[in-house]
Amino acid sequence: MEETQAALDKLVNSKLSAVNPANLPSQPGGPQYIKYTPAQQGQQYNSGASHRIIKMQDMPVDPLEPPKFRHMKVPRGPGSPPVPVMHSPPRPVTAQDQVNWKIPPCISNWKNAKVSTCWHSHAQTHAHARTRTRTWLRVNTQIGTAPVRSAPML
Repeated sequence: MEETQAALDKLVNSKLSAVNPANLPSQPGGPQYIKYTPAQQGQQYNSGASHRIIKMQDMPVDPLEPPKFRHMKVPRGPGSPPVPVMHSPPRPVTAQDQVNWKIPPCISNWKNAKVSTCWHSHAQTHAHARTRTRTWLRVNTQIGTAPVRSAPML
């Protein structure tokens, strides 16, 4: 029981320490001083100085800065082999089984891409419907001549 509690405490503490902003990543060390002597010497170069001292220091890491690199997921390794599917022993296909498995072709009222069989009267009706004019579509000439009634006040 104590071993499990210790293992859980260790996991929780590692997660909390990663989230806690008080625990910042270690910052770089102190400054480093470099003595620089330029190749061109003279009064007109380098403001007349024969050498300079340069202070080199790493920039501190900003904890709120977004990551600079994208973390790529590693593909998973092969899992366990699939479970074998148990089949009944094979048997010969009878003529009745073939008839039962036959699927009739689809005949649609809207699409007939393979020109399946359809009733002659049905085809004539559609051909007539495409060529006839639509007599039901008429413009009402009495629009605007009827008296306008106001709605009753409630």
